[in-house]
Amino acid sequence: MTIIYFGGLLLAIFLRKKRKCSLLCAGVLAAGSLAALCIHGYNIRDSSHTALTEIARADKTGTEQNVILEAQAEDRKGDVSVVITPQRYSREELADISSRMWDELEGRIPGKNASLDYVTEDLYFPERVEGYPFFLKWYAEYGKPVRSDGRVDGGISTQGTLTEIRVEIRADDGEYAEERSFFVNVFPSGEADAFWRRLEERMKETEQESREGETYRLPGEFEGRELLFYPKRNDQSGVLFMLSLAGAAAVVSGERKDKEKRERERAAGMVSEYPEMVYRMAMLTGAGMTISGALRKIAGEYAAGKKEKRGGKNILYEELLVTCREMEAGVSEAAAYQNMSIRCGLPCVVKFTALLHRYTQSGAAGLKQALYEETGTALQERKERARRMGEEAGTKLLLPMTMMLLVVMAMIMMPAFASFGV
Repeated sequence: MTIIYFGGLLLAIFLRKKRKCSLLCAGVLAAGSLAALCIHGYNIRDSSHTALTEIARADKTGTEQNVILEAQAEDRKGDVSVVITPQRYSREELADISSRMWDELEGRIPGKNASLDYVTEDLYFPERVEGYPFFLKWYAEYGKPVRSDGRVDGGISTQGTLTEIRVEIRADDGEYAEERSFFVNVFPSGEADAFWRRLEERMKETEQESREGETYRLPGEFEGRELLFYPKRNDQSGVLFMLSLAGAAAVVSGERKDKEKRERERAAGMVSEYPEMVYRMAMLTGAGMTISGALRKIAGEYAAGKKEKRGGKNILYEELLVTCREMEAGVSEAAAYQNMSIRCGLPCVVKFTALLHRYTQSGAAGLKQALYEETGTALQERKERARRMGEEAGTKLLLPMTMMLLVVMAMIMMPAFASFGV
């Protein structure tokens, strides 16, 4: 009881202080407390130790159970173990069950054959039938074409060969046994592979007879037909071609996924760099620089820092550098801004270049305020993006955490169920 109280107290402390207690931690504490409470309640209920006078056996289809008892002989106590076997069938019940099993088995013995009156394929002779407490042992007439395992040999007369089959049905406990018999009429198989099956059987026999020799001599004729043998060629060209197609498809799929991943990373990088770039642009234009001059200064500082290896590669600043070089090469500012928006393909960059183009034509009045507003909007969007990424990461961790919770709960609850005898 102390353990239960301590577990509940610990859980209450975590919840009261509003610590970052995960669902897994709370679930483990709750499951452990519940299991301990169940065991404690069971032990209290069973504390009277009511003396047993009998133990229930498993039913006739059940299994034996090993029961450990606490025995008391006046002032002496000890543990004793006894194996309780399941109930036993009576002979009348076994005979009835055997009849039902035989009725079910009669329809399965022919196997692929239409009936036992015209047998050309192997028969079905099982050692056991699922759901019945019997072991079956089959016997076939010696010298006849049917074996005790149900296989049909070659050398069969075209007129058919009548063969008696006997089966001994014995209960698992050995207390009941009976024998049944039936006849099958075996004919030569009309299928094309019957000849090759008989040849295989004959070759197996001759191979066993010649095991003392260094080589096995293949037969030159069988049933009056001349035989020629060749090594079988294993043509894997079709498999290789299909593997090549699968490999090509995998390469194309992998390249497409890599491209999509690079595009996502590129877009994420530009979105992350965008607020800082817009803010710097607002500061420079507010200080009196022209739009193109501010762009050249930002791009020049980035190029100098990259040359001196003072920073890593920034995608958005690379696009600014390309835009400045286009303007130096004679491309108009409007065309350079439009090219930048097309290369980046992000709504925020399209909006930024549209602002630059509009204020280039109408003058820089109001540009500083517009850029500051755009900076605030960009920062807010970056916060929202970070929040969404955090939620997605939490969603991805939900399944593994749930599986861990189930495993831990199972580890805790199994001893509880075991103490109940479940």
